[in-house]
Amino acid sequence: MPSNHRTVLLFLFAPFAVLWATDALAQDDPLVLARASLDEHYELQRMITKAESDWEIGKDLLESRIDLLRGQIDELEEKTKSQSESITET
Repeated sequence: MPSNHRTVLLFLFAPFAVLWATDALAQDDPLVLARASLDEHYELQRMITKAESDWEIGKDLLESRIDLLRGQIDELEEKTKSQSESITET
């Protein structure tokens, strides 16, 4: 088997090996299980915080874009009004 295939297999099966080892240790040591649970909790909190931050940034960008477009609409309405007035005067 070529070296790169071994590497791919290693990356595919390594997480299962870690889970198996963690599970085996957790049966003997509840502290290992508690630590794994805390690690998962912290990772989940980090993911939630990042998602909220990304959402807030996206929201701010959309609000800025809406304000810009509203300004452009107001300018176009003003130009249309002045053009209409100049047409009626002539």
